[in-house]
Amino acid sequence: MAAASKCERFNGLLVSHDINEIYEWNRRVCQGQIRRRSPCHSQEHGLPFRGKFLKRRRRAQSSDKEIKHEIAVLILCEGEENIVNLNAVHETRSDTALLLELATGGELQTILDNEECLTEPGRHCMREPQNILLAGERIEDGLKLCDFGISRVVCEGINVREMPAHPTTWPRGAPVQPLSLLTDIWSVGVLTYVLLSGFSPFGGDTKQETFLNISQCALTFPDNLFGGVSPVAIDFIRRALRIKPNDRMSAAGCWNMSG
Repeated sequence: MAAASKCERFNGLLVSHDINEIYEWNRRVCQGQIRRRSPCHSQEHGLPFRGKFLKRRRRAQSSDKEIKHEIAVLILCEGEENIVNLNAVHETRSDTALLLELATGGELQTILDNEECLTEPGRHCMREPQNILLAGERIEDGLKLCDFGISRVVCEGINVREMPAHPTTWPRGAPVQPLSLLTDIWSVGVLTYVLLSGFSPFGGDTKQETFLNISQCALTFPDNLFGGVSPVAIDFIRRALRIKPNDRMSAAGCWNMSG
């Protein structure tokens, strides 16, 4: 989408009215400097959305650039079935509120908290990255992706080199390679391990031990956690968690193995 078209789309989403005049809030829960998503209903249409409130200043610095980046990614993804839709943007002097499609099933993490791990029939969850919402009460009802605040757009001819926010999503000690689809394959491998076992693949008793496990890619598959997991699933994890990006299987390879 051209820059001019994105600006026009952003202006079309921006609503000047007070958000409380249009939406009725069921609850607002604060966590740190980002207020968590909360269900809300339009007073005019009665349609449910969820509101994501973002502080426009964090640590005495403007965060408008990061917020507009997240909005731009959502605009680029408009019309994708498995990505939450952005319905409107409200700005105040202190906050920017994103009015997003409500995935009624809540977060996939809730199922993990209740059941500790998923069985292999739930492997279609691995067709999507993390930040996964359930479209309904069951996994079979479909999945939605959300939260693109730290996502990056990878363009041909432009190198982006950044360390991910969470240490387990990157092999510590490895050279920081330009971001690519292969960067995400490491995260897919970590998430698959967690979903099938309920544990981190590199978790140690201390941070230092965890970082050492990550840098050495020290993978183990203990029988008490993986006794009922197929060799194909274990091979999937091994082929995703390789230090050198070019040694990992491609996104297409992940798709084929999880089919």
